[in-house]
Amino acid sequence: MNSYAAHRPSPLVVLELLKPITWFPPMWALGCGIVSSGVSPGQRWPLIVAGVLLAGPMVCGTSQAVNDWYDRHVDAINEPDRPIPSGRIPGYWGLYIAVIWTVLSLLLATLLGSWGFVAAIVGLVLAWAYSAPPIRLKRNGWWGNAACGLCYEGLPWFTGAAVMSASSIGAAKGGGYARYLEAKTVAPERGDYYLTPDGELAQAQGRWLASPDTLERLGIQPPSGDHSHQHLALRFVWLVLGR
Repeated sequence: MNSYAAHRPSPLVVLELLKPITWFPPMWALGCGIVSSGVSPGQRWPLIVAGVLLAGPMVCGTSQAVNDWYDRHVDAINEPDRPIPSGRIPGYWGLYIAVIWTVLSLLLATLLGSWGFVAAIVGLVLAWAYSAPPIRLKRNGWWGNAACGLCYEGLPWFTGAAVMSASSIGAAKGGGYARYLEAKTVAPERGDYYLTPDGELAQAQGRWLASPDTLERLGIQPPSGDHSHQHLALRFVWLVLGR
């Protein structure tokens, strides 16, 4: 066995350093944010799982590693059995783990869109600022407790709601465009019409169809007549192009 492997901490010790018992509050808060968004999970379960992993094992785990690394001298007196002061995580491995977990957290956050990525940056910055000098927010009761409260409850809740809402809006935009494409169905029938560059109706060998729910949302009343459906769809297209 080489010296590197001999001094490498075991996975169980690394897990102890990351303190899984502390992961529950931010994971729960993220779940509450997801529920508060009112968006159905539907096909978004991969997004939800990624968010839960980011809030708990990754960002919260990073904060625990950073905290234990910068508290190692105090822990050597007060908590000598912890992984770093006990020597079970030797050398600079505590710092290495904190840096590696920070990078992995940012990579995972890219799956959550811009809202999730920005929230991850805020959480990681506060995780380092809470324990690392020269800022070390934990030295001040107001700033330290505010950072903990924000990262454990407020930020995950907001992230869950924002990510789900953003995914819902994106899906709605895609669905709206799909409906517009469906409205442009062409069928070869005599007596159909098309729009000239001047916005006038001209007879053609094609038909433009628009679904009733789309017209209702736009506040367009169906006209009467043999070609009312073609006139209606043309008014809809002209309305879109005119805007």
